[in-house]
Amino acid sequence: MERVEERLAHYLLQISANQSSITLFMKMKDLALYLGTTPETLSRKLKYLEDHNYIKRTGKHITILDPDALENI
Repeated sequence: MERVEERLAHYLLQISANQSSITLFMKMKDLALYLGTTPETLSRKLKYLEDHNYIKRTGKHITILDPDALENI
């Protein structure tokens, strides 16, 4: 099974459909369940992606800053 950050990166790329920004419509606990993790881990992984400048997050709005890096996670 892939690591959580791999599943999250794949999910973000999949729903973005080559757009640079997306809005998450799922609640965090629902997204965590969908990705097979806990809400706390999901929050940490989003922070990890943000700290590495792969994404920028403002609430449920996410801007993908480096899709190539996300692809290579």
